Amino acid sequence: SVAMTKDCRVTPDGNFTSSMSSGWSVEGMTKEFDDDCMLYRENVKARASQSTANDDLGSIWVDDAIGAIYKSLSSTGQLADTVVLFQLDHGKAEKDKIWEGGIRIPQFIHYP
Repeated sequence: SVAMTKDCRVTPDGNFTSSMSSGWSVEGMTKEFDDDCMLYRENVKARASQSTANDDLGSIWVDDAIGAIYKSLSSTGQLADTVVLFQLDHGKAEKDKIWEGGIRIPQFIHYP
């Protein structure tokens, strides 16, 4: 996709490359790549390269993002006081089906 070829600081809301030149890293995502989101994206693509499904790119990114949220909450001492509910939609194509894709929705809950 086009998004995978652009700097993550260039968004529909504007170009933030100059205002976010340093100190904006996300532990568990861009921090490990010296704040270079293009290197992080290349890493995501490399991890998904074993699969033929484009969905794996999004799944890997979501997994990294949830991990980053947990790391941040834990390192700031807020995880024990935070309820996290994560629920995935099963998609429009499966909503009217009675087999697994239509009745199972991945989710997790963390609570103190």
